[in-house]
Amino acid sequence: MMGEIVDGQAAMWVQPPPEPRTEFMLYPGLNRVRLKVTSVDPALVGEAVQVRIEAPLSLKNAKPNTVWLFWGLVLWPVFAFIQIVWALVLIGATWIKSRRLAALRTERASG
Repeated sequence: MMGEIVDGQAAMWVQPPPEPRTEFMLYPGLNRVRLKVTSVDPALVGEAVQVRIEAPLSLKNAKPNTVWLFWGLVLWPVFAFIQIVWALVLIGATWIKSRRLAALRTERASG
């Protein structure tokens, strides 16, 4: 499928080169960073803003509403054990059922 055809030639979208990014090291705690705003909505001209960049989620830094996820890290072996036991129960039940069916078939064939 072509997005647009111009003069019999397919129009190709070319990705623009990436804009250069200034990279700098941020240290734990407070860092002073100066941002240059290139454009802003007219309603925000002259307003003071505060940029807050929070650390990624980790065991050392957790948000109050995501602390419950910690139990997944601690209790995954219990969950895995329960799943393995359940898989063994299902495999055993299937094996027993197949043996009973095979015995029933041989009984019917001989009788």
